[in-house]
Parts: sequence; structure tokens; C-alpha cells
Amino acid sequence: MENQFFDLITFKTIHSGGIVTVKKIKIDKNLYEKCVKYSKNAGYSSVEEFIQHILEREVSSLNKEDDSKKIEEKLKGLGYIS
Repeated sequence: MENQFFDLITFKTIHSGGIVTVKKIKIDKNLYEKCVKYSKNAGYSSVEEFIQHILEREVSSLNKEDDSKKIEEKLKGLGYIS
């Protein structure tokens, strides 16, 4: 059985010279479905609002490190961004 993923967030940046870089945050389908369920139960207006709140809370706790490069490397290592 293969895992299914959702592209949760796609960031596109256009640099000088017209170079475009793309970063995606993917989430496992089962995890996404749990987020949908819990976001409804918790009264969020959308699953996106719920996930944003969870990410903000987690990043805030990581803020002690205050090193965005370390955070990016952790997310890459976990496979959340490519």
C-alpha cells in the first residue's frame, strides 16, 4: 500500500532575473484527515486555520533556537519541505 500525500502549502518565489523557486509542504493523507476531524471538533473555521495554529504554536516553541536555518534543515529532514 502506498502512502498518499497532500501538497498542503506551495511557496513560489520569483527572484531577479525571472528565476522561480518552489517549495512544497506535504502532509500524509491520514494525518490530514485527522486534522480535518480535530479542526471541526475544536471549532476552527477551516482545517487550514487549525494547521496554521498548530504550526505557529510549534514554531514558537522552537523559537528558543532562533536559527531559521536549523528549523529549515529539520523540516527538510522530516520530509515536510523539498
